[in-house]
Amino acid sequence: MNKTFYKTIIALAAISLIVFNTFARLTPDEIDDIIKEEEPKKSEKYYQYKWARDNFPLAEVEYILPDRTRVDVLTTDYAIEADFASKYAEAIGQSLYYSILTNKKAGILLILKKDSDFKYVERLMRVIVEKKLDIRLWIYKE
Repeated sequence: MNKTFYKTIIALAAISLIVFNTFARLTPDEIDDIIKEEEPKKSEKYYQYKWARDNFPLAEVEYILPDRTRVDVLTTDYAIEADFASKYAEAIGQSLYYSILTNKKAGILLILKKDSDFKYVERLMRVIVEKKLDIRLWIYKE
């Protein structure tokens, strides 16, 4: 398959992103309800909604792509994958993939629940720097 084919597929995916997600925005009250519901569990979902509300209030959270994968936080500039620190390696691939499908910059929100999680930040930064990956990193520390 040639490059034109892949460019066409990506263009069609971008168009369907607009059509598919026109209903996806939540109100601030709906976002607060999700945060309250998830808070006792301290789930990944809790952190992504809370962080997005506090840092990117106009972002879309859990943005569904045409292939049914889900961007955790989609801003005007970034497709952000939120993961607990130990899942840093998965976050790299997912953020790059979402970046391709959304035509936005790749981002990772790494969630640290304890001090020992900083080792994963070091590992992630090493991969980003040594492989010269264009990934923006945000850290959420409880």
